[in-house]
Amino acid sequence: MQGRRTWVEIDLDALAHNFKEINKSLIKGAAVAVVKADAYGHGACILAPYLEKLGARYFAVSNIEEAQELRRAGVLSDIIILGYTDEALAVELFENNLIQAVFSFDYAKKLNAAAKKCGVKVNCHLKLDTGMGRIGFCCRNDDQHDRSLEQIKDILSLSNLYVSGAFTHFAVADSIEVDDLAFTKAQLAAFDNMCGDIEDYLGRKIVKHCCNSAATVLKPDFQRDLNRVGIILYGLLPDRSLKLPVKLKPLMSFKTVISEIKEIEPGESVSYGRTFIADKPVKVATVPVGYADGLRRSLSNVGSMVVGGKKAKIIGRICMDQCMLDVTGIDCKEGDTVTIFGKEQPVDEVARLCDTINYEICCNISRRVPRLYLRGGKITRIENYIIG
Repeated sequence: MQGRRTWVEIDLDALAHNFKEINKSLIKGAAVAVVKADAYGHGACILAPYLEKLGARYFAVSNIEEAQELRRAGVLSDIIILGYTDEALAVELFENNLIQAVFSFDYAKKLNAAAKKCGVKVNCHLKLDTGMGRIGFCCRNDDQHDRSLEQIKDILSLSNLYVSGAFTHFAVADSIEVDDLAFTKAQLAAFDNMCGDIEDYLGRKIVKHCCNSAATVLKPDFQRDLNRVGIILYGLLPDRSLKLPVKLKPLMSFKTVISEIKEIEPGESVSYGRTFIADKPVKVATVPVGYADGLRRSLSNVGSMVVGGKKAKIIGRICMDQCMLDVTGIDCKEGDTVTIFGKEQPVDEVARLCDTINYEICCNISRRVPRLYLRGGKITRIENYIIG
């Protein structure tokens, strides 16, 4: 890519394809596009408005800053904040028409008091902890259910909170192990039981959502009013061992270029710590990408990149801004494009070598890496977080 050092390409046609496939898989409810963490590194302010044009009417984020960013980008649809928001920001929640997760009685009281002081009413979804053990009203067993239900009843009487929904999160919906399947079913039963009691007490229906990406496509009978889809929206698997009934296309490719090629002799070393010492003549290509760009340092002497259609091993320690490849026997030159991951080398392979998940690899690509958005194979927009 002329004029580029290191960049990411995002295929918007793949996004449209995935969104269509996901919607085809729904037998109940609507899809919630999870665009937290800058749409898992793909660029939330570009993808969310595009998804809205495709028909998306619900989005989910982690925090109020991410929600406000979407509003500034022109997103008009419902936005659910899945995590904590300081109660002092109650007026911002109201003014931005946001749905806030409420996960404890103490938090509800504080948020209500702040909203009352500002003269606003905050729209809320109750977070139920059915087995994730993170945040939420515990309802894994009968005793927890009864205690939490009493607290929730008190919350429902608070004057400046409007409880419009409830949700939970599955811990092992991406597993096909017998014990895990039973655990997920128990989570669903606990969720449905609590939601039923809440609706009976209120005398009205509430919006319910429990499915993440894996549950949405693997357990269609678990689908409720809304279904939160994150990783599959970006064309990636919740777990690399899974086989899904939907055809996905990855959006993201991570690329760089060769900045220099040199020959080193036997006994000569490469990079910090001299962890690579040549035992024969080696053709070394330096590429301007390092751990500050999101290339995991744990790939040193382990990972590879694709050069000229062939895999070139990373040699020596990955530096902050650069790393080196063994391109011996590969026909290449300075300025040639190198694929870190993409069609030629899936991100799941990179994640496996790092002993992590594809989510982390994508989310960790830093803000100094420009995002190039493509439609029909052509660049339609460039997002450069540093220079604007």
